[in-house]
Amino acid sequence: MRNFVLLAITLAINVYAQQSGWISRYWDGCKPSCAWSGKNQVSGGICKSCDKSNNSLASIDNNRSSCEGGNAYTCWDMIPFRDPSDANKAYAFAATPSDKCGQCYEIKFNGGFQHGTAYATHKALNGKTLIVMASNMGGDVNQGQFDVLIPGGGLGNYDAFSPQIGVNTSALGAQRGGFLADCETTLQWDRGTLEQYQTCLRNKCNQVFNKPEHAQLKEGCNFYADWFMAANNPTMTYKEITCPQYLIDRYKTGSNTPTPGAISSSSTGTNSSSSGSVVPIRLPQIASGNLRAQATTNAIVLENLPSNTKIEVYSLQGKQIYSNHSENSQILKISVQTKGIYVVKVSNQTLRILVM
Repeated sequence: MRNFVLLAITLAINVYAQQSGWISRYWDGCKPSCAWSGKNQVSGGICKSCDKSNNSLASIDNNRSSCEGGNAYTCWDMIPFRDPSDANKAYAFAATPSDKCGQCYEIKFNGGFQHGTAYATHKALNGKTLIVMASNMGGDVNQGQFDVLIPGGGLGNYDAFSPQIGVNTSALGAQRGGFLADCETTLQWDRGTLEQYQTCLRNKCNQVFNKPEHAQLKEGCNFYADWFMAANNPTMTYKEITCPQYLIDRYKTGSNTPTPGAISSSSTGTNSSSSGSVVPIRLPQIASGNLRAQATTNAIVLENLPSNTKIEVYSLQGKQIYSNHSENSQILKISVQTKGIYVVKVSNQTLRILVM
């Protein structure tokens, strides 16, 4: 009896003990394996999936994976995102070697590189915390490895993603490693500086995910350059934890869940007015330079508009809602029929606005 009690205590400690591991990345577009019934679901229920246009699918087992010729894909809001109140903390979904769908893990980066001497990028990531939720059971994922969902992170063994967004497979970078693997070749691996790696990766993100309907994909790709410091296969320690409710909600429902808080795609946390920049928001109002954008009930209100400026509004699916040039009035109210996220292009600025 005494030996049984000691064994039980040892097992309980091991479940929550820190273990060593490393992070890889991918985005193949396939239906998550945790989106099938009959899996060992730890928390959150069954993972969601979306159609080719990123609309949430209601049924589960009737929809085959896009990687098997079916209509079910990874939803684009399963991108990683920063904690709005802690710049050194972020959240993501990942393929894990475990059979526990919906299990969450707390990952702490230690500045190392799984395959050799650390670069400046790995050192810059040191001390940050990533909370991941298992959405896929990776058959090619090793013990201690977490394959994080990041657009442009590499296709791996399957590719439903390039035909989904209408690009050639080669545009998404190396099969394993994606954009960052190409940047490593260009920058000569550890010879590249942190800033050079971040710039290279951002440029590739912005070039490939340049359509308004791909704003979420670009946001997730730029996360890897900005928060993740463009670190290739960094080492870390991890332990199982209880899942935060926000990850559970994003795991289960929706397809265009907004990133929490007002978070810029730039690493500084300030709004950018450079061409093609995306300012994802959840709050009802945001300012970008002199321009102010406010979401009201069934409308988007733009203030401080320069005269004769081209304004376009799109749904996340790419449908154009509005296109015109501003007149002398500096305030413009654009009516929308449904609640949701809209992409607003004003001259060389691009905003993403949630109408609640």
